[in-house]
Amino acid sequence: MRKMCKWIFLFILLCPWPSTPVIAGLTDNCPGGHYGPVSEVCPETFVRTHWLQPPFVAHMAFGTETPYLIDENLAGEEETLVETLPDVPIIVNNNVQSFIKYFQTSGRPYFKKWLGRTGGYRTLVEETLRGEGMPEDLFYVALIESGLNPRARSGRKAVGMWQFIRATARRYGLRVDWWIDERMDPEMATIAASKYFKRLYERFGSWQLAMAGYNAGEGRIARAIKTHKTTDFWKLARYRRPLNRETRQYIPKFMAAALIAKDPAAYGFTDLVYDEQVVYEKVAISQATDIKVIARAAGISVKELKHLNPALIRWFTPPDYSDYQIKLPPERVESFKENFSKVAPADRLKFYKHRVKRGDTLWAIARKYRTGMSLILYLNDVKNPRYIRPGKLIVIPVRARTANKHTIKKRASIKTAPAT
Repeated sequence: MRKMCKWIFLFILLCPWPSTPVIAGLTDNCPGGHYGPVSEVCPETFVRTHWLQPPFVAHMAFGTETPYLIDENLAGEEETLVETLPDVPIIVNNNVQSFIKYFQTSGRPYFKKWLGRTGGYRTLVEETLRGEGMPEDLFYVALIESGLNPRARSGRKAVGMWQFIRATARRYGLRVDWWIDERMDPEMATIAASKYFKRLYERFGSWQLAMAGYNAGEGRIARAIKTHKTTDFWKLARYRRPLNRETRQYIPKFMAAALIAKDPAAYGFTDLVYDEQVVYEKVAISQATDIKVIARAAGISVKELKHLNPALIRWFTPPDYSDYQIKLPPERVESFKENFSKVAPADRLKFYKHRVKRGDTLWAIARKYRTGMSLILYLNDVKNPRYIRPGKLIVIPVRARTANKHTIKKRASIKTAPAT
């Protein structure tokens, strides 16, 4: 019996595996029958690709449309240095070429859309990286992380162009709360990513290891170095542990994306439609303000305002953010300042006001208006919910309705249990 199991095990190992990709991940924004853990192929939500391949492949899969994983003999093969910008070498090897082939074939529809977004965000991100003293080529990390979608969300609760989870975002200075999510602000998220990459590079002394650490976590990279006693990413990538498949693919994927994005026409992307470049100027807002009021004063649509300010996740600027910097089209700044100065402070933001009735609880009120109890306490400067008594008029973080007050009540009728 043991011999039979042994032969079956050897057969599984030595038998060639199919090269069909499994697109892992299905999110609310990604239609289709994809399945498995969330991944990064969906055009609107970053989804990662995993491949049904042998753990180590000693030959090129150039006849197929999908890339193989790390070559077993990769460390010994000759590498061609294509271009080196400050401290970020981009090389070409079998695995990089495999991802180039993938982006040209199976991944072409998604990658084409990502390349189109470079027209909107390349200048902004590269100038921010340069201002932080970082190599501009790190821009292509954002390209493979999110497809340059500021509102991208993964199943692992990573958000934004740079796919920060909440804890890491806060560690590097981004604000994430009910009012605002700065992970979706391309400029601020790029500054935070620069700080993180600077720390990773200072720790590992290699951009390849720094990017692997950005993907898998610096602790995992440190364990890989300690276990295999090498700081060469390509040698570490030969082993299945502790680096997972996604991380082993991350660097070749980055380099392939960078090579194509630098010269799309050379790789067959000649029919691209680029997004309009995102350009803005910042204007300080001294108090919380309805975004409709801001848009009206600037003479632009609310949609355009939201496009320039994706970090605003509510219908008003955060109330506890002194001199919040709103982003506006440069040509509209002067007219905005003139028009906005004429708007009375009381008219800049109007919350709905609720008269507390006997039997009301803060929990029931918050649920009725689909908001949080802590937010109601904050806006009313109340620390103890017991101070909210019948007859008191309290502010609710819902836009005031000038007609038919029942429209709010119909949204969610709450039946409270009778007092006993």
